[in-house]
Amino acid sequence: MDGGNLRTLLNNPKRELSWRREKLSIALDVASALQYLHSLKPKVMHRNIKAEKVLLTASLSAKLSGFGSAREWSYTQTMTRKVGSVEWSAPELLLNEDYNEKIDIYAFGMLLIELDTRELPYANIARDTSNALVTNIITGVVRPTVSPTCPKSISKLVRACLQLDSSLRPSADVIVQILREEQARAAEAVVEKLQIKQTSGSRSAVPTVVPPSIVSTGFDVPHPDFQHLAPLRNQYWIDARDCVVSRQISSSCMSTLLGHFKGDAVVVKMLNLTRPIDCVDQDRKYLVREIVMMAKLAHPNIVTFRGFTFTTQDDLKCVTEFMAGGTVRALLDKKKRALSWDSEKLRLALDVAMGLAYLHGQTPTLMHRNIKASKVLLTPGLGAKLSGFGFARVWTSQETMTAAVGTMEWAAPELLRNEDYSTPADVFSFGVWTPQLPWPLPPHDHIRSF
Repeated sequence: MDGGNLRTLLNNPKRELSWRREKLSIALDVASALQYLHSLKPKVMHRNIKAEKVLLTASLSAKLSGFGSAREWSYTQTMTRKVGSVEWSAPELLLNEDYNEKIDIYAFGMLLIELDTRELPYANIARDTSNALVTNIITGVVRPTVSPTCPKSISKLVRACLQLDSSLRPSADVIVQILREEQARAAEAVVEKLQIKQTSGSRSAVPTVVPPSIVSTGFDVPHPDFQHLAPLRNQYWIDARDCVVSRQISSSCMSTLLGHFKGDAVVVKMLNLTRPIDCVDQDRKYLVREIVMMAKLAHPNIVTFRGFTFTTQDDLKCVTEFMAGGTVRALLDKKKRALSWDSEKLRLALDVAMGLAYLHGQTPTLMHRNIKASKVLLTPGLGAKLSGFGFARVWTSQETMTAAVGTMEWAAPELLRNEDYSTPADVFSFGVWTPQLPWPLPPHDHIRSF
């Protein structure tokens, strides 16, 4: 992780950090990692959350490390052994009482204080011994404080995470939801000030935090679909000069290119303008939808979204992480590469299932609607991540969906019949996709078409 750890970043007085931009994004990354750990069966507790254990990419994407203290936990298991550092430890852990995953939530609250103040917890409190500090933490005599500039919503979240009664602390799911809502509010605040052409022709002031390229090139484009990108500008806008394209990887409905962004290898997806105009118009809608959908996602089995940029309605670019292992389809086409269920295949299936479980567990529910081997990307070690969110949709129990999407061979019967469908359509596609692992041909390839 070429960005070092979060503690080193916070100790650098020359590096400016704001809640609206960097801090909120880092907090959400860590919360999403906790959400993933706590969703496993059995649950996994990190037990040592602090800034020193949060590693960063050059663009300040955050990932959890330091799993030496991590443990699985189930409802039938009692845990009392002390782990982690005193300043980040929940009272029940310091008291040697039974504890569960809520100790991670307490430590996350302390991490938020680190992000806010840039100091170690209790740095402003004089103490003679660690035993005295432990006693004061347990009794609630000393409580960590946020800075005067801390957003009220973050301050409220800190208080919730640091409840002495562990049952009153929020779950990782709730924390992720709160941070995403805060992120949306921050984006909306910027959107209101951006220089967007109104129907009256008037323009509002542009804040200095917005790159000049946004003002001069983007969002004045006369295309209604691009308005869906407006709330994402503050966090995900990429200056085109920072994203250098080196070569084309593929070209079909979309052009896919290899590039570099802030030192990282990335994939740049953009419109294929050699296609008929009506196809390009439809592709543009899919690309906008993919950007909007991927901006909502953060999971180890979902390809990481880095951002987007454009100067005209025809050069919209979606930038994601580069997966050096290629696609599962390409892997299956390599007859010389032997795969076994005991090692590679079972892991691939589980990774995709975990990605689907994450999508279907969102509120509201998200459907991928195009699960197949060519949409599953791989790391060099054959870790799998879902990609291809151009067909993805939000679904609620009150909503009816009938539009046929995806590829026929992977489509569920209800989708082919143009009937109402929901998340089981993804499960059907997963069922069609999984048999491809032992049988490297596309589904139904053995059936002659007339």
